[in-house]
Amino acid sequence: MSISESLSEVCIATGCHVKNKEEVLKNIASLAINNSALKNISEDQIFQYLSDREKLGSTALGERIAIPHCVVDGISDFVVGIMTIPEGVDFNSLDGNPTNLLVFIVTPYRRKNQHVRYLANVSSVLMNPVAISEILAEKNPMAVKELFLKYGNS
Repeated sequence: MSISESLSEVCIATGCHVKNKEEVLKNIASLAINNSALKNISEDQIFQYLSDREKLGSTALGERIAIPHCVVDGISDFVVGIMTIPEGVDFNSLDGNPTNLLVFIVTPYRRKNQHVRYLANVSSVLMNPVAISEILAEKNPMAVKELFLKYGNS
């Protein structure tokens, strides 16, 4: 399964207003469970998996981006989503700046060997300043998905 198959509009939220990292992770968990691949997993479980991963070290890379991710047992497909935060949020970024664009990945435990490939594909899009600007400017989830895939060639 590719990112184009794993990224669904139901897991994309634009123009979000959040106060802190915990709220971001709760919003991501809420978005993620919209994907039918997580039908047997609760929002609280996803939040806990994401929180546990963040305790190991921030997934904020700097340059306004973060890639929150976690590995979940009991699912068979990857779930990828996007969240934009116009005013930014403190996500413990490496450069100390606010994070505006988050692309999250929920990885099936049985397929965690493919996780690095997903991270690499997401990172390649997020290294493109034009892609970041265009995605952040877009309000429509379908258009965000199309832009992400256009720059990712996924």
